[in-house]
Amino acid sequence: MYRRFYVLGTAAGCMALGLLYRCAAALPGTDIYLLLDQFWYPNHTYLIGLLLFASGFLSAARGSSLDALPNPEIRSHFTPRWTLWLLRVSTRPVVFFGGIAKINSDWLSSDPMRMWLAAHVDFPVIGWFFTDEWGMYFLS
Repeated sequence: MYRRFYVLGTAAGCMALGLLYRCAAALPGTDIYLLLDQFWYPNHTYLIGLLLFASGFLSAARGSSLDALPNPEIRSHFTPRWTLWLLRVSTRPVVFFGGIAKINSDWLSSDPMRMWLAAHVDFPVIGWFFTDEWGMYFLS
């Protein structure tokens, strides 16, 4: 598993720099987010899997990327409209159903946020916000 995460970390670095973007995006990293981690399965885990899959189809390495340095003919600072719509269509259901799932008594009483942020009250500058009652309701 360590080797797997090293490879995925290298692929993430390549994607961030725009170096061999399509090859790095083609690495199957969604299995870690969608198949291996079955105990903890929140909606943003599904979103990460969707975005990893969709990134292989996007033309993201065209602007200021290392792939565009030797090939100036692929350099473009414009994004095709279909790529924006692909991201919009794939993220909206996850956000919508995540919001629907949080309409229950636990989230409306801010219990999950109180539980999760109790361990982070020593966070610099905003740690006090994690203990305020109105801060818990605001975050919930």
